[in-house]
Amino acid sequence: KFEDRGYWLSEAVDFSALRFLRDFHRRLAHTAPGFVTIAEESRRVFPRLACPVESGGLGFTLAQNMGEMHRVRKYLRIPVEQRKIEHVEIILHNNSPERFVNAMNTHDECANGKLRLITELGSHIPLVGLAALCWFRAGAPMIFQGDEFGEEGFFDVFRGLDWGKTGPGAALHAQQITNNFHDLNRILAREPALRRHEIHSMMRNGSNNERKWFSFLRWGGDRQWESDRREDHQDDLVFVRNESPWAV
Repeated sequence: KFEDRGYWLSEAVDFSALRFLRDFHRRLAHTAPGFVTIAEESRRVFPRLACPVESGGLGFTLAQNMGEMHRVRKYLRIPVEQRKIEHVEIILHNNSPERFVNAMNTHDECANGKLRLITELGSHIPLVGLAALCWFRAGAPMIFQGDEFGEEGFFDVFRGLDWGKTGPGAALHAQQITNNFHDLNRILAREPALRRHEIHSMMRNGSNNERKWFSFLRWGGDRQWESDRREDHQDDLVFVRNESPWAV
């Protein structure tokens, strides 16, 4: 029962709504087995949003952890020489049984008057690196309106995207951003390891605060880490993020 869990005591939780969501997803699984639902939250009040109802979850297909998105973006605003792996440790040590959306941006960050992502980060270089991190880590990558070509300035609900900044005549940095997403999607379609959303499909591979790098493994097949056979690892990938301004 929901009420039996001690962590509810500090939160105002609508148990009737949670029961409704469980029943809703049970019915969807029966009538429309190909459905997709995504839960958005920031406080991690309920730890199994994107887990099957049968295993104690609410039944969502994916969960979008906005708190984690804010943490990663805060990390990118820290000067490189002051960054430490502890600032983004959660993306390497997340043992949740859920499947997550790796959001670069959300409507929460796109309220009227807030900075767009490229303006917030100061240039297109961090945006390119953030996209790679969201595409290669376990989960489903997601962008928001304008991030695909680096729309700048502030969000304005009364003004549409400036699509005139795209195409062959676009600025070099906008072309680089667009090409980066194009290349990432090609890799995503080609590599089996990147089409898996389970947390256990990723494992931390190492890090170094002094040299400013961290890495992780993406398994190309289910439970490959238990195998010693070379052929079982032919689709594995190693992701390395090197932020060092010095030669390594």
